[in-house]
Amino acid sequence: MTTHGNPQAEDELHIAIAHWIAAHCLPFSMAEDALFKRMLVKARAKNHKYAPPTRYQVAGCLLDANFAAYQKDALDMLLADVETYGVSIFGDGATIVKTPMTNILTSSPTNPSCVLDVVNCTNHMMTAGKKDTWYIAKRILHLM
Repeated sequence: MTTHGNPQAEDELHIAIAHWIAAHCLPFSMAEDALFKRMLVKARAKNHKYAPPTRYQVAGCLLDANFAAYQKDALDMLLADVETYGVSIFGDGATIVKTPMTNILTSSPTNPSCVLDVVNCTNHMMTAGKKDTWYIAKRILHLM
């Protein structure tokens, strides 16, 4: 336990974390997850009036912010040695819950897996189109 602060509060926090992990069927290793620990450190630095974000914030502006940060990091990694090695761009077709899509992917030695775009192909398929090589190539060229 801690040598300062309130040991009972620390025990209660441990119990609350264990309850959250078990109640949501998360792996017990979640208690040692780096992102989880980072979140707790940030919360500790905040004052006692901190209120967690609402589900609407998590599903809205915070999700958008996380996506933008991950996308920027992925592209920075992808383009780190582009002058030396270049990049490989490729795609494939997929159907997820009856929604036809095309995935536009890329890779490089510094980022072996990067999603550039996911294209909804519903309108194309409704006009008897196919998710063939030519269609995927055209979608890739639209990104250039």
